[in-house]
Amino acid sequence: MIERRPWYHLKCPVQKYAWGSKSQDSILRKLAAVKHATLQPEDPAAELWMGAHPSAPSIIVPEDVPLNSAIAADPDYMIGNRGTLSFLFKILHAGSPLSIQAHPDKSLAEILHARDPANYPDGNHKPELALCLKGMRALVGFRDFNEIHGELERRLALQPLTNFLEANGSEVERLKHWYAAIMRARPESVETAALALQAQIKTANSVEQCFLDLSRQYGLRDPGIFAPFFLNLMEFAPGEGIFLGPNEPHSYLGGEILECMAASDNVVRAGLTPKFCDVDTLLSMLTYRMGLHKTVLEANGTYAVPVDDFLLKRVSSPMEHSGHPAILIVIKGLVEIRDQVEHSKKSAEGLVEGDVVFLPVKSTVVLQPSAGTEAFLCQTAGTFLP
Repeated sequence: MIERRPWYHLKCPVQKYAWGSKSQDSILRKLAAVKHATLQPEDPAAELWMGAHPSAPSIIVPEDVPLNSAIAADPDYMIGNRGTLSFLFKILHAGSPLSIQAHPDKSLAEILHARDPANYPDGNHKPELALCLKGMRALVGFRDFNEIHGELERRLALQPLTNFLEANGSEVERLKHWYAAIMRARPESVETAALALQAQIKTANSVEQCFLDLSRQYGLRDPGIFAPFFLNLMEFAPGEGIFLGPNEPHSYLGGEILECMAASDNVVRAGLTPKFCDVDTLLSMLTYRMGLHKTVLEANGTYAVPVDDFLLKRVSSPMEHSGHPAILIVIKGLVEIRDQVEHSKKSAEGLVEGDVVFLPVKSTVVLQPSAGTEAFLCQTAGTFLP
């Protein structure tokens, strides 16, 4: 068991997924180079993982102990009565679009993990908050029914692919019919429709341009390229975010993103990826809720979400933190951290760009950011029971 301290410095792993960015100006790449991982210019910097998920746990330094192992050795001090660290914190840089995907709720996650642990590595749900750091664009949730109907009505090339005229019943029933037909379409039929649709586009609007971009990046035989005609195309300013509950379709198209989520790596994919796709599961699990997806904004330093797994706070003014296990990252500037209980000889320290620290549930610290600092703290939510 490592020494009890009011905070622990973390060295965090970087995931090099194919959709990650090779930009040398990437926030993720710059932070990783300072404290966490050496990346080659050709490496796609996709995600910096800050947490205790067993697939890629952060490492406590200088002891070189995985955070999940340290928690298991001293759970009372580190996380209290929670059993495990309930959240996973990430910086993500999408250099190209991610897959069309959704995350299962808790009950479905348990079923998928039991049935196929190789593709569904844990039994937890994965609600998430995605916050724009720079240039975030995404497809999120189904568009209004009238918008989808209008797209299909005037784009004759998509009508055979969706069995447009055969759909009947309620708006949700018709949407399910169209979306299932297009996602299950044969690759040669997808290609025929895509070529015909491309030929019809003269001056592309934003939705059509998104379709053209996806076609260029993923080819003409992947039905995911038609997602912009079904899903809301959204752009975000820095500081704006979205909350994604279970069973909501989405794809991050690009940008640098701060993510808080439940401690899970479960993703059900159905297009725009060479990875494992599970179209039938995705189609059966979606809510098919339609309409513009609500943007999450900061209020009193907090991004409120309707789950207890995590809560995101912006550290822009002095604050005391205690009673919740948490992870703090400094993206730029300086945060002075001071121990209020003095568990150890080191009672204060200046945290700088790239520093990531874990705050145990039994510690009490004061965070003092300097002017112009950009820092965020992800913690558990709900009430701590000692």
